[in-house]
Amino acid sequence: MTKALHADGVSKQYHRLRFRGARPWREVRSALDGVSIDVEPGEAVGLLGPNGSGKTTFLKASIGLVALDAGRMVVWGNRVRGGLGPVADQVGAVIDPVRFMPALSARTTIGLLASAASLPQGHVDDVLDRVGLGPVADRPVRTLSLGMRQRLALAVAMLRTPCLLLLDEPANGLDPAGAHQLRQFLREFVAGGGAVLVSSHALSDLQSLVTRVVVLNRGRVVYDGALDELCSSPGRWYVAIEESIDRLVSVLAGYELRREGAGVVVQGARSPGELSRLLVANGCTLTELRPIGVGLEQRYLELIGDDLDSAWGT
Repeated sequence: MTKALHADGVSKQYHRLRFRGARPWREVRSALDGVSIDVEPGEAVGLLGPNGSGKTTFLKASIGLVALDAGRMVVWGNRVRGGLGPVADQVGAVIDPVRFMPALSARTTIGLLASAASLPQGHVDDVLDRVGLGPVADRPVRTLSLGMRQRLALAVAMLRTPCLLLLDEPANGLDPAGAHQLRQFLREFVAGGGAVLVSSHALSDLQSLVTRVVVLNRGRVVYDGALDELCSSPGRWYVAIEESIDRLVSVLAGYELRREGAGVVVQGARSPGELSRLLVANGCTLTELRPIGVGLEQRYLELIGDDLDSAWGT
C-alpha cells in the first residue's frame, strides 16, 4: 500500500549572519537532522516537540514550502521537490496562521477559492457545514472568533477533498465544544481511510485522537511508536478483591504498594498472572486487575528533558 507520507532522512539547516563587534560570522542551526517518519492511510499521528524542535519545518517541507538539504520527502508516492505536483489535490494543510480578506464572508471566501480551483459551487456549503461554519457562513471574516477562523482554515484545507491532512495547532482558539467537534471530524476522516499528521501542544487532545506519536527534539526523532506503548508503565497494576483492603495489603506485602480507592497499585509484578495466582492461592476473590498507565504529558517531559524551548528550529 502506498504511504500517505514517507520522510527518509530529511535534514534542513538554517544559516544566519551574526556579528561580534564589526566581525561577521555565520551561525548554522539544524532544524531537521536525519528525520524519518511514515504516515499510513487510515492513521492519525501526533507530532510533538518543544518550541523550535523542527515540527513546523517538517510540515512545511512535506508540501514543498521548505527546500531540504538532504533526504527524501514522498507524499502519496510522489517525490516532493518544490511542490506537491500531481498529488496536490490529495493533500490539505493548515500550517501557519491563515489570513483572509476581513470584509469577505466565509461563504464568499470558500466560493472564490472553489472557483479558482474549478470546483463546483455546490461543494462550498458542504465544506462549510462539515467544519461547523454553516450558521455563520455569511458573516464577514473580521467578525469571526479565532476559533471560527481556524475552522475556516480547515475548510480551505478540505476544499479539494484531500486524503492527507497536515495540521499545525488546529485547535488553537477553539472552545471545548469546538475542540471536541474537531476531534470527532478528524476521527471520521481517518475512519474513512484518510491520514492525519497533527502537531499540537494540547497533549490531552492528541491523546484522545492519535494512535501513534512522533517526538522531535533539536531536529531529531527521539520517539516514534504507538501511543499505548509510550504511555504504558510495565509492572504497575491496580488490584482489588472482595475481601478487605488490609487483607489485600497483607497478601501482597512482598511488592511495593500504594493504596488507591478500594484497592492498591502494585509496583514490580512481572505479569497479571503472577498477582492473580498469588491472590487465589491465599483464598482471595479477585474483582479487578488492570495495568496502570501514565499520561502522555509525563512521558513527553521525560523524553525532552530540560529542552522545553530548544530554539533550534521552527
